[in-house]
Amino acid sequence: MALGRAQLHPHEASDQWFLDHFRSAASRERGDYAECLERWWSVFPREQLLVLLHDDIAEAPLLVLEALASHLHVDAADFARLPADDLAQVVVPAVAPGDAAPAAGPKPARPSLVPALCEQYGPQIERLGRLLGRDLGFWTERFAANRRGPSQERVEVRVGGAGMRKVGDLMAAQGRSR
Repeated sequence: MALGRAQLHPHEASDQWFLDHFRSAASRERGDYAECLERWWSVFPREQLLVLLHDDIAEAPLLVLEALASHLHVDAADFARLPADDLAQVVVPAVAPGDAAPAAGPKPARPSLVPALCEQYGPQIERLGRLLGRDLGFWTERFAANRRGPSQERVEVRVGGAGMRKVGDLMAAQGRSR
């Protein structure tokens, strides 16, 4: 993030610094996933692209691997033999700038920034959800929960596009839902 380029630690940056960063043209472009997907879909047919969201990988890695195998038209049988512990391992731990050890996980947004972030990103999240055929309201709900202070909930991610629907179907078949 820009904090590293500015040689700042999060506690050193003011709310206004964060807001200016998130409102910058470059940040808005990077954060507009719907626009990015539409550019990809203008070049490639939708069925050729599998959109995976981190939430689904974290929540149901085996189902995501099965959706990926289906998308690539390869046999998913080997994935079923993977030990659950292996699938739960963090492969690339997050490391905060300046930290020697992996971060414990994403830090919640400052409660003072949440209303502005929801206002800025809420419409984009809704648009992305419509494009993917998924309700992504839990993304902004997670932020809203931070208004009351840091959440202890685990951050979850979802799979998008046709693969997302396959994961959703597989999870429903197993009696799981999001």
